[in-house]
Amino acid sequence: MRTGIALALLLLIVSAYQAFSFRNNLERDTLKKGRIVLSTGDEATFDAAKNREGSARLILDGDPGTCANLYFPSNHPEGTHLIAELALTHDPGSPPQSRKLRGIKFLNGCTDTGNDRIKKLEISILLRRANDPDVEKIIPEPVEMLRETVEIPDRSVVWIPFDVAPFPASPGYPDHVSLVIAKIRILETYHPEQHRAGIRELYYVDLDASSRRERIWSPGESL
Repeated sequence: MRTGIALALLLLIVSAYQAFSFRNNLERDTLKKGRIVLSTGDEATFDAAKNREGSARLILDGDPGTCANLYFPSNHPEGTHLIAELALTHDPGSPPQSRKLRGIKFLNGCTDTGNDRIKKLEISILLRRANDPDVEKIIPEPVEMLRETVEIPDRSVVWIPFDVAPFPASPGYPDHVSLVIAKIRILETYHPEQHRAGIRELYYVDLDASSRRERIWSPGESL
């Protein structure tokens, strides 16, 4: 009987320690994770296996010499698109420092004079509660924050601004802290006969909500 009680108490202590440790280490663990990019793939026919292995991941590799070269138009029900984890809504700290989304910048086309540039797209910004899925064994459902359809000029550097309020203040990590995700649906290209849409790098730009200091989350930077 005593052995059973001792074992139950030990399990309770271990569970409490794991929960406490998880909350204290979540900020550190979230920041060191790599960012995920999913896409409809590089081929005409959608292949789920290529969502992770295709060239789309190259938009966050920090090298403007590489390019996400996506087939356009895709046979996927939602058309040619990619989904990328970009940044966190708050900087680490006690309490976490709230940020304000300024916009998205990207390098359009696989070269400065490329014929695979995007002409029109739909961009959605999604928020997903910050967590460590390896610990929680769950990926929280994302919530759409905004969605816009944008006409893109025929040039290599594209800036898409957003006018939104700062993210809510957080009393302590991870309360009100979210992962920012961009979903980009390609609607038109300048040269549709090429059946390609290229993006070299994707940058998330925000501001410190209090000091108004700008930050560009560089491709290749871990969260």
